[in-house]
Amino acid sequence: MSDHMAGSLRALHLVVADVRATREELVEKGVEMGEVDEHEGSMFYVPFVDPDGNTWTLQEMPWRVGDFAD
Repeated sequence: MSDHMAGSLRALHLVVADVRATREELVEKGVEMGEVDEHEGSMFYVPFVDPDGNTWTLQEMPWRVGDFAD
């Protein structure tokens, strides 16, 4: 059991190998997602909110793609 109230977690990051593919998969499953935002240094972010109100960000760092197992 957690001491956190539902919806109280903010800016949780999920690092993924392909932010566009992950975003598309989540949208197809009904998750409302923000648009892909590219930052300097080729980092990509997509914000979203879960049903409890916690805020999340998908994050892609292209130079780390080799860190992900198939």
